[in-house]
Amino acid sequence: MRWYEGGLKPDNRPEWNLKELPGSGMIMVGDKHCLMTGGRPNNPQILLPGKEWTEFQKTLPAQTIPRVFEENPQREWVEAIKNNTMPGSNFDYSAGLVEMALVGVLAQRFDTRIEYDAANMKVRNHTELDAYIKEPARKGWEYGENLWKK
Repeated sequence: MRWYEGGLKPDNRPEWNLKELPGSGMIMVGDKHCLMTGGRPNNPQILLPGKEWTEFQKTLPAQTIPRVFEENPQREWVEAIKNNTMPGSNFDYSAGLVEMALVGVLAQRFDTRIEYDAANMKVRNHTELDAYIKEPARKGWEYGENLWKK
């Protein structure tokens, strides 16, 4: 994964068919195509030439993941409590997302590339940064130390 922030952007690629990159958002680069969203993941767009994009929209794949009530995650939370269901933005999902974001913050803070081993919660190429990933627990407060080991 490559993370750009603070005004830095990747080089615009001809195959993206964009005059310029937007001010914020995300581009996921796949083996065949790329997907772009804004600052929020609403209205994703596959970066295809205009005609191919128009054709793609005619045969959109079925939505297989339940959607959060538009701009209302609190409603999803209340519905999960009322119906005894798991919300889409649950801790199983969000813990990994937050971990990824914090590794990005660490890379930005120390202005370096980070090779992160998520399974072991270690920085492969800057072991001195491991102290920022996981502090040792004080004696008697070790509960949950092996929480991520499955």
